[in-house]
Amino acid sequence: MEDKPFNIVDYIPGLTVDFYNNTSWDETAPSPYTSFAPTGGGSLAAFVYQSQIDISGWTKEGLTAFFSNQYIQRDGPYIPTGPIPAAGGLLARDWVFVTDVPLQVTSDLLSAGFPSDVSDYMTIKLGQGSSWIQSTTTPSELINCDSWSTGSGQPTASGTLYVTRVCQPGPFPGNASNAIEFPVLRYVAQGIATAEPEFVYLNRLRRSYELQQL
Repeated sequence: MEDKPFNIVDYIPGLTVDFYNNTSWDETAPSPYTSFAPTGGGSLAAFVYQSQIDISGWTKEGLTAFFSNQYIQRDGPYIPTGPIPAAGGLLARDWVFVTDVPLQVTSDLLSAGFPSDVSDYMTIKLGQGSSWIQSTTTPSELINCDSWSTGSGQPTASGTLYVTRVCQPGPFPGNASNAIEFPVLRYVAQGIATAEPEFVYLNRLRRSYELQQL
């Protein structure tokens, strides 16, 4: 069976949201995002986007996708709509997960793949997070103050890749009329779809099916 090189490109829409302060949370989310505010508090109060990438054509041919490179690209900066307040600048955090099993949106989602979350590390093909903060030297856009990755990069025999983006503004006590613009992102993946030994392939399919039933 012939190997098939692939180049996946998927766009993740941007988002403009009011940041929340220490006592309130704006639950209005523009489509296709949904808001998530944990009942009784919690680590995740954010806007969540989820979509799917169909790769079932390889599965139908009994092929496994091996990733060589995966990237998250963006079309511009993270922009605050107002000047930097005297109390301090705005803060934004942004996470993207690409998995072959749907991620559950829980208070532990930001730790996907780690022991505190229900997800399995091997199912996370790419996990990338970043923190952005407003500075007196760059008041008109947020600057990157931290970034990290969590994905396994392991091959998949699943027919679907699941994309999850989590945008988390604040918290910030101050003028809630300001907002943060999160940029459009692009997921790019290159690799090759190829046949594996039958025993390995069937075990990979079985494991993927079991995890989707959890």
